[in-house]
Amino acid sequence: MSGDEIRDLPKHKKALEEADGIVRLSRLAKTLGPILPKKAREAIASLDTAKLEVTRRNMEELAALPDRFNKSFAEWGWVMFEDMNAEVALKAVELAEAGKPDEGEITLTDFWTTDMIHFHIGRLKRIEAFPSRWRLAVDAEDLYGEERYNACTLLVLAVLDGMVQETSARFLGANQNFSAEKTILEAWNSIAGHSTGLAQLKKLLLSPRKKTNTDQVAIPYRHGIVHGMDVNFDTRLVAAKAWAALFAVGEWAYLAQKGRLSEPEPDPSDSTIKQIRDAAKTMQNTRKLKMAAAAFQPRTVWKDGSVPKSGAPEDYGHGTPERTLVQFLTWWQASNYGMMATVITVIGNDPAKPADLRAWFGGKELVAFELTNAQDQSVARSTVSVRLHIKSRRHQWEDNVDVVLVKKLDSGMVDEMAACPWTFFNYYDLAREPRARSS
Repeated sequence: MSGDEIRDLPKHKKALEEADGIVRLSRLAKTLGPILPKKAREAIASLDTAKLEVTRRNMEELAALPDRFNKSFAEWGWVMFEDMNAEVALKAVELAEAGKPDEGEITLTDFWTTDMIHFHIGRLKRIEAFPSRWRLAVDAEDLYGEERYNACTLLVLAVLDGMVQETSARFLGANQNFSAEKTILEAWNSIAGHSTGLAQLKKLLLSPRKKTNTDQVAIPYRHGIVHGMDVNFDTRLVAAKAWAALFAVGEWAYLAQKGRLSEPEPDPSDSTIKQIRDAAKTMQNTRKLKMAAAAFQPRTVWKDGSVPKSGAPEDYGHGTPERTLVQFLTWWQASNYGMMATVITVIGNDPAKPADLRAWFGGKELVAFELTNAQDQSVARSTVSVRLHIKSRRHQWEDNVDVVLVKKLDSGMVDEMAACPWTFFNYYDLAREPRARSS
């Protein structure tokens, strides 16, 4: 995990090697085209070697970005992690490399809006040590929106500390929190878990702070802030860095609970023949998707009134995104968390857990719902707007939510007859109580 650069991670090497193989295959195939069967020639004709080479170069630049980012910003309190927005990271890096690191920091800080923080808090739900700290994170999110950065930063550091300690105790057999000297936040094949990532960030955030400091700090020093030695940290910059550190630690915690901190033993079933078959299947699905994308035309189902505003799942067309959403909402009304989980995909393409759905939707009754719009963005992406009437033990409210649904990869992206061939990710917005009514 140390020594090599992030660009040398196995997943990056594998992706680049596969891209190289496809480029070589496209060149060879065009040479052999005249002697190949008709179907093979047709498939080859769709290959654009020049575009494939550009894509390969883009992949290489993307793989190199985390190294450039950490080199530019690790000492400033930022490290790259898997879910970090690449475009924002690249813009900040280019500013830093042009001698404008301060402007790069502004770019990074501006990225962490309350909406973006809310989104990333939702992604932390996949971490088993997080749900018990979710309320603290939401309170910190509220404080961030209210520009109460002192209190926000303290809460975020508390969530970070506790999440590391519980993850270590449950999955590593070591009851150590973020500030423990023996806690090692490295992980094999991980961007955040690389030796230039969290390990360096931990060292910075845990810098000794033994004297009272009234000067404004730009780093969320854990010891200085928690123990009251740094007393001037009431800035969005410090709070944003604390949030980014929490989300980077989330990558490590997820790998820890999955048992993926160390390099796995080779899988004997992962044979060359199997790899070839998998590659052939992927190419076949890709061709199907390209054909469907070429023929795609956005539906006018909402404008022509063919979508009922409410009803049972069978009132909606087979294989449509609105049917999937209505089926999910119907299961919610029946408190069928097991079936609800089948529609949800969490980060890493893992299925959602019924227990997580119960924890979020339990005690919140969906009284009624009404679809207000349906808009297709592509053959595999659609946004369905819905108005929800929800009642909990304490409150009753209505809310408008836009649900972005995407085709499931395991349905080949084109299986229109499956009962629920669509999925969505951020289910937290569907049952989130209004802030003004929360206690």
